[in-house]
Amino acid sequence: MVHLSALLMIVAMACVFLFSRSGCSSFATSIEFETSSRSRGEIPLEIHKIYNDWHQCINDKLLPVMADPKKLWSFFGESIETCRQETALDKLNLTEHSNNEEIKYHIHNNTDITPSVVVTLGVGRNILAEQQLKKLLPQGSLFFGADPIYEGNDQLYSSIGTFFPIAVSNETKMSQAYVLKKGGYVYQTVVHIDVITFLAKLTETPFIDQFLMDNEGPEYDIIPMMGVNDEFDKNGLVACQINVEFHAYNNFHERFVFVLKKLLDDRRYAILKASHETHYRVFMLNFEHAKCVEKYIMHYFV
Repeated sequence: MVHLSALLMIVAMACVFLFSRSGCSSFATSIEFETSSRSRGEIPLEIHKIYNDWHQCINDKLLPVMADPKKLWSFFGESIETCRQETALDKLNLTEHSNNEEIKYHIHNNTDITPSVVVTLGVGRNILAEQQLKKLLPQGSLFFGADPIYEGNDQLYSSIGTFFPIAVSNETKMSQAYVLKKGGYVYQTVVHIDVITFLAKLTETPFIDQFLMDNEGPEYDIIPMMGVNDEFDKNGLVACQINVEFHAYNNFHERFVFVLKKLLDDRRYAILKASHETHYRVFMLNFEHAKCVEKYIMHYFV
């Protein structure tokens, strides 16, 4: 497997100091991939109906409390579970992959032998879920992990894929991140690479089968970038399945409302799971991109 630590740090620092605040993402603007708008017409009508039924259910439950961010946060998980169980989405087989701290979900397709791409933002010295995925996914599947803490993550993640010793967020910058060290979580100033550059230039993975995000805060900025006609679309990037942890700090109630409104307005992702302790661990599935639908949804319904 690949060890990129020293070289990547030099590249990352160069990006921070040589380019504008928008960061290295400008490199990716020249990439021309198929946008999601071209793939919408390829989705069977039955799949559209299944998604619309779920969307109507979740709207009916959450819109009345959307103006109260704290109440929304409290009602969210129960509403997601109810709407999954009361609609056809309950037919989807969600496989649980536990890392002893939390559960990651993945929808497997045992008839598709195409190698998958798994991206982890925030390794946190724990790859049990990724190791389980590696055993079950098709041979040749690729794993990419990023975490600003080198010690305890590099050797671990490099046993299954490629490790990047950087923080990934919405922009390239030097900034504080909430990172896991031996003594626990602490704030530390680290290099951040914008997610567009990370996916388009470093991992070179325009199509992501499973996106695992536990990077302590940037999720509130990155998830909206996956919306219709936003940064992921403009750079030809697609994520089919997403496990993301929404963390409970930094005005999180209001930020969560913004993210949820955008997800519902875009009508791209269905939210299938939402477990709540201190934070919300959420599993989402792309119902709009034709390749995602064909690979992970269609065989359950058509």
